[in-house]
Amino acid sequence: MTSLVRNLARHEDRPDFGALVGFGALLLLAMLIACQPTDEVLLRAEEGDAAAQFEMGARHAAEGAARNLATAVAWYEKAAGQGHLAAQLALASLYQEGGEGLAADPKARARWLTAAAEQGDFDAMRALVEIYGEGRGVIPDPQEAGRWLIALTEAENPQDEMDLAFRYFAGDGVPRNPGRGAKLLHKAAEAGFPPAQLHLARLYTTHGNGVLMNMETAVHWFGLAAEAGEVDAQNYLGALYASGQGVEVDYEASLHWFRMAAAQEHPHAQANLAVMYSEGMGVERDPVEAERWFRLAAKEDPAAQYILGRRYEEGEIVPKNPAEAMVWYLRAAEGGVTEAQAIVARAYDTGDRLERDRAEAARFYLAAGEKGDFDSQRRGAELYEKGEGVEVDLAKAASLYKLAAEAGDTESQWKIGGMYETGRGTPMNRSGAVAWYRKAHAAGHEGARRRLAQILDDGKFVKRDIVEATNLYESLARAGDVEAMARLGEIHWEGDGIKRNRKLGLDWHRKAADLGHVASQRFAGVRYFEGGYGIAKEPELAWKYLNEAAAAGDERADLLIGKALWDGFGVARDREKSLPHFKRARERAEPEAFLHLGYALIFEGMESDDPIYDAYVNFALGASLGGPQCRSEFEAMREQLDKATRDDWDRRGQQELERYTKIWRRYHEKKQRGDASR
Repeated sequence: MTSLVRNLARHEDRPDFGALVGFGALLLLAMLIACQPTDEVLLRAEEGDAAAQFEMGARHAAEGAARNLATAVAWYEKAAGQGHLAAQLALASLYQEGGEGLAADPKARARWLTAAAEQGDFDAMRALVEIYGEGRGVIPDPQEAGRWLIALTEAENPQDEMDLAFRYFAGDGVPRNPGRGAKLLHKAAEAGFPPAQLHLARLYTTHGNGVLMNMETAVHWFGLAAEAGEVDAQNYLGALYASGQGVEVDYEASLHWFRMAAAQEHPHAQANLAVMYSEGMGVERDPVEAERWFRLAAKEDPAAQYILGRRYEEGEIVPKNPAEAMVWYLRAAEGGVTEAQAIVARAYDTGDRLERDRAEAARFYLAAGEKGDFDSQRRGAELYEKGEGVEVDLAKAASLYKLAAEAGDTESQWKIGGMYETGRGTPMNRSGAVAWYRKAHAAGHEGARRRLAQILDDGKFVKRDIVEATNLYESLARAGDVEAMARLGEIHWEGDGIKRNRKLGLDWHRKAADLGHVASQRFAGVRYFEGGYGIAKEPELAWKYLNEAAAAGDERADLLIGKALWDGFGVARDREKSLPHFKRARERAEPEAFLHLGYALIFEGMESDDPIYDAYVNFALGASLGGPQCRSEFEAMREQLDKATRDDWDRRGQQELERYTKIWRRYHEKKQRGDASR
């Protein structure tokens, strides 16, 4: 059941406390099942009881000595085949992540999510919309994504309704039906959803989007969205008041909304304010103030920089100044604006307003050409074919690198290997890339050796050869390559394709840790903290490596440092100093952090207005994350409370759960953005 609680805790819109009556019937049921003797649960599972089969799956999926994901999957599938919703969701989660002998399987994940969705699980439906809409591990299927998005609208979620509306406008996965899309936008907007109000307002400014153009109605919806803080709506509303579309001209109102949006650094609103000051619309004409607002608009936004360049070029609102126009074109070009890149390229090419520099011209022609500017493509090709100070184009580069590589130049062998592998400037030829990497490696090129080791290790486009990869990693490690040391630690510890040698694996991790490799510092700290696998607990080393990992920003180390301080493991016991570590770990969804904070409130006098209630909530939150000790403490406390107190604490606890769910989700999203593959 721990697996279920952990799985459901990840759902953005479903708290694990349920209605917080006993923190949810599902959690209480899990506790009751967990309390039954193992042999009784197993017997019922073997007799076909779906709940017992799910519990057996949860036990084997839980962290610990009994963890066996293959066995967990087997039990979950028995329960899921009988329509057990939690088992279907658990399978989807396991097949998403894989690990410990279980391969990630996007198709299996989609299959079980579909089963859950067909039982009405909205989170599963949302996941299927993403999977089929974006092709995450499956062939993209807009129709399937659209089918589930339609089903989602039964939940009357304004975001889902708006997403489905856009699909009807585009015919993306559903038959194109602008009228249906407009109705859905209306529904979401009338529910008070500001983004839908903004998009609905935009519909009414044009014809042919499921509504008849009606500027008065547009003003109404822009107004609601603007009042709710939608900065684009504020800018739109300012423009409508200035032009008298759908409303009488009101420069005072126009200035109000432009200023609201401009204060939030909306570049178009800032540019519109510049126009107001330039033309004296509602304010005294002030060219200096107009130029100031134009410059603010162009401060960060490349598109605004290009517009300001055009205004200086044409003398519109600001005085005509071709030299100043080029200053802004240059900034916009560096910011990726295609039109500006083409203008700057021509200026460097011809020497008009910029000193002639064919290398810079080629750079900007190429940038604009890659985005489809035909003139830049043509002229850029001429410059890259030949020209002083101009880098050759990729195809020419590949040709020259190949000639040099065949003549024995090690660096060129490494370069052409990279081009063959990625298909840059030459047709992709990965077997040829490996051959060139081998030649460069034999000549002593470390980059080629490292890439060859990674390719043989991954086995993505050649047959995996972990023995040769390990030999290459060892060569790199002996030369001081820290990443190679860490990977050797992983290979030997896990027995990944070779005979397992955990002592050697730990030795390599320690070498990497001593050179500052954060993941290896954490690994060594955990191993010496927990012991096992033939490794003795060594408190001093555990404390050393965990502190080094934490100092380098490793997030998991906080919990273990807190536990060490709490227990006096490798350091003088100091429970007060452990609390900040537990508090940080609590925001990373670590169940044990909630457990220790609960104990601190009850036994250690941790400062609180209501320590018993706060301990209750900490235990409950830890239980929702699958912490068995938290679940036990929570249940024990709950039995001592009268119904009125339970109801009050559960209601208040629900708010805490919602707050922490947002914290955990933000942390998870941040972690995903920061993660990088090895």
